[in-house]
Amino acid sequence: MLNKKQLFTVFPLLIASTMANADWEGDAKLGQEKAYTCQFCHGATGYANVDGYPHINGQNAKYIYNAMLAYQKGERTTQWG
Repeated sequence: MLNKKQLFTVFPLLIASTMANADWEGDAKLGQEKAYTCQFCHGATGYANVDGYPHINGQNAKYIYNAMLAYQKGERTTQWG
């Protein structure tokens, strides 16, 4: 049986290792359809056309996923929506 100190050491490592190995799944076709609108601010190649907007070309899937989730939850907004 683990004591409290060991538990608080092992548990976060277990969670972190599980998340690091998680596969990001989604609907690629739907993503392509929806991504069309991203180009107006982030550029057709992912390099921003608008000052203040980040380049998304080369970003990792986890970053994009978390950003889209935050927009969906209303935690992240822009002046356009």
